[in-house]
Order: sequence, then C-alpha cells, then structure tokens
Amino acid sequence: MRLRHATPEAILTNMIEEKKKEEVHRELRSFLYAQGLKATPERFAVLDEIYSTNFHFEAEDILLRMRKKKHHVSRATIYRTLELLEKSGLIRKAKLGETKAYYEHTYGRHHHEHMKCTECGRVIEFESEEIEKLQDVICRQYNFQMTHHILHLFGVCENCQRQAGERKARDLPADELTVQ
Repeated sequence: MRLRHATPEAILTNMIEEKKKEEVHRELRSFLYAQGLKATPERFAVLDEIYSTNFHFEAEDILLRMRKKKHHVSRATIYRTLELLEKSGLIRKAKLGETKAYYEHTYGRHHHEHMKCTECGRVIEFESEEIEKLQDVICRQYNFQMTHHILHLFGVCENCQRQAGERKARDLPADELTVQ
C-alpha cells in the first residue's frame, strides 16, 4: 500500500477552500434565516456544486453535474436555489446572449466585466480600472447615482480569428496568396 503525501501548497489550498466553504454556508444560512426559509441539505448541495468550480455555468450544467455525482436534486430545486442564491448575493446572473442566462459565484471575487465570443461562446473575464473611473465620471456628469452596472462586450476571440484566417488562407487559390 502506497501512501500519498500532500504538498504544503495543496494542504494550504484545501484549508482555504474549506474556510471559504464555511463562510459561504454561513452567508446562505443567515440569508435563509432572515427570509424565514429552511436551510435544506439540497440547497447546500447546490451551493457546494456551484462553488466547486470557477467557471460560468447554466442551471442545466449544475443539474447534470449533480446527477453525475448521484445527488438527487430536482430541476425545480436547482432553479429555485439559483434564484435564492442570486438574491443573497452569493451568485450573479449574467445574460451573455439573447436567451441563455449564465451564473457565476461572487463570494470573495473582485468585480469584473465580460467579453463573449460570438463564434465559440468563450467568456473572458477582465478588470479595468479605467472603465470603472470613466463610469464614475459619466455618473457625476449627469448627476446620476449608480447602484450597479453590467458590461458585456461581444465579438470574436483571438482563437476564432486565427482559425478564420487559416480557413480563408486554405480556401484561396495559390496565385492569390501573396508574401509581404
């Protein structure tokens, strides 16, 4: 029998994740109590699944991942829990397109914006101090008190641009290709 020894970095990462999990659970428990709602195991299972990843997700993604892990949570429970988690501030809902709603967890994360590739669907997160300052300037200019904002940029990512260029080059006849 071989024993695996965890590295100090892995132990520290695990400790941080456990502390974050405890804090998120405490936040949800407080929110549910304030709303007069029950702290059910299913709600916490959904919360844990959400916080086990750092990616944007759809409600169906959570349902599939939980079913794969043999958690018996209904689709309705997932949707209701997502709504509660959004109201509690533990997740944020983002419409990154015409119809689909994506979610991301927010606890312990910095505010950021999104760029979405209209070709492959990739979502890129970015932070910009310049954009934040410009928003403040514009709000002051119009005597507008901003409560929150959402910025989504849509376009074509670097990979899709490169692939489109490669396809175009393959499709051109040899006599139309020029070397500069």
